[in-house]
Amino acid sequence: MHPKRCERRAVDAGNSSPRKHVARRLAAGVAAYAGLSAWYRFRPNPPGINGWDASYPVPAEQVRLWHDDTWYEQGRRHSHRQIAARIRALVREAREFVLMDVFLFNLHHTERGKFIPITRLMAETLAAQPCPRYFITDPLNTSYGTARCDPLEWLRAAGVRICLTDLRRLRDNNLLYAPLWRLGLQWFGTAGRGWIPNPLEEGRTTTLRAVLAAANTRGNHRKVIVADDGAGEYRTLVSSANLEDASCYFLNAALEVRSRPVAYHFFEAERALAAMSGCTIPAHIPGPGPEPAGDALVTPLLGAQILRAMLADIASASRGERLYLFTLFLAERRVMRAVRAAAARGVRVCVILDMNKYSFGEPKNGVPNQLTGAELLHGGGVRVRWANTAREEFHTKFMLLRRRRESIIHAGSANCTRRSLSDTNPEANMRVRVGNDTRVARQAWDYVRCLEEPPRSLDFAAGNGLDSATRRWLARFQEATGTATW
Repeated sequence: MHPKRCERRAVDAGNSSPRKHVARRLAAGVAAYAGLSAWYRFRPNPPGINGWDASYPVPAEQVRLWHDDTWYEQGRRHSHRQIAARIRALVREAREFVLMDVFLFNLHHTERGKFIPITRLMAETLAAQPCPRYFITDPLNTSYGTARCDPLEWLRAAGVRICLTDLRRLRDNNLLYAPLWRLGLQWFGTAGRGWIPNPLEEGRTTTLRAVLAAANTRGNHRKVIVADDGAGEYRTLVSSANLEDASCYFLNAALEVRSRPVAYHFFEAERALAAMSGCTIPAHIPGPGPEPAGDALVTPLLGAQILRAMLADIASASRGERLYLFTLFLAERRVMRAVRAAAARGVRVCVILDMNKYSFGEPKNGVPNQLTGAELLHGGGVRVRWANTAREEFHTKFMLLRRRRESIIHAGSANCTRRSLSDTNPEANMRVRVGNDTRVARQAWDYVRCLEEPPRSLDFAAGNGLDSATRRWLARFQEATGTATW
């Protein structure tokens, strides 16, 4: 072989070796980062926070549906609200204890309009109760430790025990960002003198580290109230409604059950969530004891149980039955496939969505519902409508499967998104199977029939029409990676 050719090959081999070495290191680093992301996404949750799989017979007259509604007619807003008033009534009637787990309890965004002071009213109701009171909430209310939350301070001054959820103990949602946060950023904390305008409260600042903490896009999203009724029994109310002024006109739904076993189930899950966060709840509910008789079957749904129950019920729907799905955000692909498959089987499906035009009065880009709503509609067989709101949000999370003789009702905190339905955010729903001749089934039927027609809801053509291939694939990427805020 020619000497110069051999020399050239030797030089090329020498140059390629460092490049291969760098490529191997880069590949190993990416694999390690992906492995860390997968571990924190799928690692076991702290024990007990999602309860256990169980259903409980309950007399149907001890189950109630509550809802808040807002709609427009001839440019005028109409509103009908039940949930906050019902929660205050439950608090007033308690004698042993009150346990509340509510995602948002603050005065954020109150400068954007005139609102009902439900935060102050709830704080005053809790303060007036002499029994032990426990309040679990999300650190978003304190801007992740960088701002004073006046409503929480009101409760503390009244002797209410406050527990801020330790989000670090939960699974991660943002697969691209979470490893970076876990490896380094979290150790710097969030507290300190802020210099960045706080997006939650006008005129206040927050720290860059708090903004970086918020980028994890996770939180304790539950809305659960457990209390005794003053007569030896216990009540549980599971809702989609936050207790803050700025969302007082949002649309929401709640299920209330008077049952010791159901209350015990939710109470133990909440106590485990508090223990995970370093808080203790010394109150207790005596064990459920013998299974009572009842013509309604109530199933507490926590974490991944919510998606499993929804998919099973949708899959069981038969030709001629009616399926209603109401949600603030619809992006979970498995739910969408199940809904379309039900429509293809001859199930009469109606989906009502928020237009996603506003979030607490601030303009939004219509994602994801403008995209997923169009996808359902164009797939055929699904009736898609918009809630008739202006700057309010259709914050409801509700599903009804109406059969010939029975109804299956779902309500609670979980949106139809991967973040809510994949065991990353703490969520709480309730499922009730009950005969159509019962009060709660009639309440649910009246509720959906009212919402599916004008003026409570609008034709799909009234939406913004923001659908495009680019937006669809970007939204799917955000949903899959957890980088979305919905």
